[in-house]
Amino acid sequence: MPTPTTPAATLRAAAALLRDRATAAIHDGRTTWSTGHTLGSRSPVVVDDQETPSVLIETFAARLERVNAYLALLGPATGLALADWLDAAAVAHDATVTGAAGVWTDPGDAAERDAWVAKQTDQHALAVARQLLGEDAAQQPEGAVHLPAGTNAEDCPAPETHNAGCGCPSDVAAAYASCLGYEVTPSPCRCPCYGCKHHCSAHQPAATEEPTP
Repeated sequence: MPTPTTPAATLRAAAALLRDRATAAIHDGRTTWSTGHTLGSRSPVVVDDQETPSVLIETFAARLERVNAYLALLGPATGLALADWLDAAAVAHDATVTGAAGVWTDPGDAAERDAWVAKQTDQHALAVARQLLGEDAAQQPEGAVHLPAGTNAEDCPAPETHNAGCGCPSDVAAAYASCLGYEVTPSPCRCPCYGCKHHCSAHQPAATEEPTP
């Protein structure tokens, strides 16, 4: 599967994968799973029907019953609902991109536009999508920086060393997006806007103690 290049593509790819797997796990139209035990050995099982199961996942140790409970919780019905959620997040992202393009029409405002889009993107849905697609941190190149969704290194003069602080348009967009809108300690904010520069503690020099009279 080609690697998705935009947040919306990532969300849709994950939704399609999850929907395909969830649909394949449905037998006789049964989308909800539950836990139980075999009649003979009383082994813990997950089934799609307690009386005449067509799906039966059996474990052989009582200590694994919590695993079964987890599998039952994430049965096909849950997978299909999550796939719909990811698709909805992709539609919302596309609408955000379209709306932003109509507001920030000057090419010089691209960084501010991309930063705003990144803030509006459902990062929780995107994190789930990346997990489903196997795009976790362990697969990223050493030293890679995870910039907000909507930014990339394509326009960076040195994409192989693209990093926070390099000053390329994507880095500037990431700097704007780093502002949480409220104070935390330590603060990750690198936003260059006037308000952040003059009021955010991340931009202020360390306070010095007043001399004792």
